[in-house]
Amino acid sequence: MPFLHLLALSLPPLILFFIAFRSKFWLETLPSIFWFFLMSLPYFFLTVYLNGFFYSEQFLGIFIFTLAFFISDVIGIRSAEGKRNSSAVNESSVVSQSFRRRLGISVFIVLICVPIFHILSSNELPISLLLSSDPLGFDLSNARQNFTKGANYPLPFNLLLAWYIPLISSICLYFLWRLKFRKSAVFMFFLILIYSFFGLEKSPAVFLIFSILVASIISSKKSKGLQLFITIGIVCLFLCLTFFAHLYISDVNKDYAFLKSKSYTSLKSMGFVTPSDSYRLDIVPRTNVPDPILNLAYRIILTPIDVSFRFYEYYSDESHKERDLIKVLIYAESPKATNIVGNYAFTNRFPNKYTKYIDAYASIDADSYSLKQTLGNFFVAIFLVLVRILFSRQRSNTSLGRYAYGINIAYLSYLPFQGGLQSILFSKGLLALMLFVWFFAKISNKNPNFNF
Repeated sequence: MPFLHLLALSLPPLILFFIAFRSKFWLETLPSIFWFFLMSLPYFFLTVYLNGFFYSEQFLGIFIFTLAFFISDVIGIRSAEGKRNSSAVNESSVVSQSFRRRLGISVFIVLICVPIFHILSSNELPISLLLSSDPLGFDLSNARQNFTKGANYPLPFNLLLAWYIPLISSICLYFLWRLKFRKSAVFMFFLILIYSFFGLEKSPAVFLIFSILVASIISSKKSKGLQLFITIGIVCLFLCLTFFAHLYISDVNKDYAFLKSKSYTSLKSMGFVTPSDSYRLDIVPRTNVPDPILNLAYRIILTPIDVSFRFYEYYSDESHKERDLIKVLIYAESPKATNIVGNYAFTNRFPNKYTKYIDAYASIDADSYSLKQTLGNFFVAIFLVLVRILFSRQRSNTSLGRYAYGINIAYLSYLPFQGGLQSILFSKGLLALMLFVWFFAKISNKNPNFNF
């Protein structure tokens, strides 16, 4: 049965590969590539590790979104082909030099003021806590949450902080570069990277680099060879991490001393033990994988599917009621599902590693399942396809239009395996990006020479 599941989850990406091979728009396929390597393939490893056990709802949820990404990526490729065949726009701009200078200075001020204000107004910086003492894991975890989530700030500034790195920085750095403030753009790029590490979070910096890379390549007119190079590089990276994750799982299954240890048997008595659970135990199984690589494989390959598995496990139990959609949309859910499942799956089972304030962010399929089960999967998957259609139809054939569309590709690639739709739309700023693309499309349609 797991092999039939793997075949069903593999066919759409393989078909998409041949479509991309013909069109040469390789980066349009990144959402499907990310989903396959970070959700579909790890799901196969998980079912094998659990001796063939699976939640049929989880397979169906992953498969529904596999089809959704396949359809949306095909739509993206067709749209890119249409833009390539359309007449090119005038890349020159009628915007005056004085306006460009004022705009560049304003963008620079916004970019530099947000992190400075955030750092100065924070009660405690996680990085200073780490460097000045030997903090308990709980203290460091609480400091990280307070810093990254903007505790004690009004809602508008919380949104500004949440959107700053994934969206605002990417757009503002583009403006600085195009407005010839290139030294300032390079300076701010590295300053933003440093600022992201103040909260001891690696993911925002990785996403910033990834989104700028993808958006810059898509905005370039002559990038077919580079698109193929980047796509192959990403696939090779995922293949390597998948290989090491598989090697770790094989080592765990062969380490009988570990499997019979008190820590492992005690954990197993509480339910299913996943590969990620084995990594979290204090007794580490013997493995041939170097620690830094194993940690990377654990976080990228093993953890997303593990958290999603726990969401399906929790919400498939009829004694646990579904979430209230209205409260989710208006951020009035209390306690949040991420906290409920986090305590259920991690704090209760690993009390020495996780606090009761934990937030376990599931993939978009597991999150939508927790709302209306499989029906929730269908509705969110359809909405995801509609988002791609909207971006494909509204993007203008200008440098900024292509760049903003590239950020959308980065969003749909990097975020669905680590958050629900409402998180991607509101907390991460995809809705704001949609409004920006729509607004710029209206301006460029009325005045084709208004371009950056």
